[in-house]
Parts: sequence; C-alpha cells; structure tokens
Amino acid sequence: MEAFAEKAKEICDLYKSAAELEAQGVHVYSTDEKMALQAIEHENPKQAMKPGVAERIDPEYERHGTTGIIASRSVATGEIIHPKRA
Repeated sequence: MEAFAEKAKEICDLYKSAAELEAQGVHVYSTDEKMALQAIEHENPKQAMKPGVAERIDPEYERHGTTGIIASRSVATGEIIHPKRA
C-alpha cells in the first residue's frame, strides 16, 4: 500500500507541475486505453420522440466485431492528442 501511495504522489506532483513544464517545452500527457469495445449497429432506425412518447430504440443489432481506443490528453492544456494523418 505504501508503494502505491508513493507512486500516486509522484504522479500527482507531476500533474501539478504540468503547466510550468509546458512553458518550458516539456509536455505531460495522460493516456488511457479501452479495449474490447463491441462495434454494433442497430438493425432498425430509432423512432423519434413525439409529444407524450419517449424516443424508441430497437434492441436488435448487428455485431461488427470488437475494437479498442487509445486516447491521450495534454495535462496542462486539456487538448486531446491524436496522430497526424498523412
């Protein structure tokens, strides 16, 4: 538990100094990944809301496999970082 607390403090201290580091040209990024997301598509279009009736979405869907997402954000600016396209 103590090792975790030390590592968490180190990361929090780094995040606190991110704006100062950014001004010096040092970039601090926070990166996370979400794996095994189901890529699905509803078979029928949703039915729009009408007065007194909630929007309806058909529960039937077609599977298109799985995918993953990796996202990075600049800690200092909040900007989402993405690869440059060729």
